[in-house]
Amino acid sequence: MESSPANQSAKRKMTQTDWKRYSEEWEESDETQTAFCQRRRLCYSTFVNWRSRFVKRQNGAVAPTKFKPISVTPLQKTPLPIQVCLPGGIRVMLPCDLSDKLLRRYFKLLGVTTC
Repeated sequence: MESSPANQSAKRKMTQTDWKRYSEEWEESDETQTAFCQRRRLCYSTFVNWRSRFVKRQNGAVAPTKFKPISVTPLQKTPLPIQVCLPGGIRVMLPCDLSDKLLRRYFKLLGVTTC
């Protein structure tokens, strides 16, 4: 009994050359990919995978990457302000880069006493 390529595929691992040959055979046939794979006893998803590789190579296409290039700008480190909570729910925000002298002056104006 003669050994057909379909029977051979069950006996050994298929190579890229085998898939290329099947791809070319399918292109010359009038069958759908599903019918071709069923007749040749090929795994449809594997056939489609190999076909897409060959088509990409033929068209010179490169598989798209999933990542897009971005540029990252470092964050400006802004110091947090000083928050003074006064009686009656009043809150005063002061810049943290105040000199000691100016900070004491603000506290005195606000009526804040030292502990």
